[in-house]
Amino acid sequence: SWRVVTRDPAAAFRIVTVAFIVVAFVRRHFATAVFLIVSIELSGLLTETAKYLADRPRPSTALVHAPSSSFPSGHAVGLFVAGAVVARFTRRSWWWNGIRQLIFGALAAAASYGVGALIGVSAVG
Repeated sequence: SWRVVTRDPAAAFRIVTVAFIVVAFVRRHFATAVFLIVSIELSGLLTETAKYLADRPRPSTALVHAPSSSFPSGHAVGLFVAGAVVARFTRRSWWWNGIRQLIFGALAAAASYGVGALIGVSAVG
């Protein structure tokens, strides 16, 4: 049901991506459509398969309940895929795209750490 999709942002993101894939096919941008299928849809399948095989439970101190296991990180895979998509469409050098993704990753980690520190939660120690 729609209720299930709205509880899983990754599923909602994948549904939006399917719409972009359809538009790319309709406009005969086959390379873009195939790229989106491989990078986003298959990365989701790969992540879920790896989570199933690793079956690493989430820590007991988790702040939220999530329906899947904790490894591999969907956030890390998502950041990598977002970087690949941006690199594909901006056509900048791979050095520039790599450095930009490292900066985004560092900012995301700093924000996560900062919020955790503010609310008194630490994943370290």
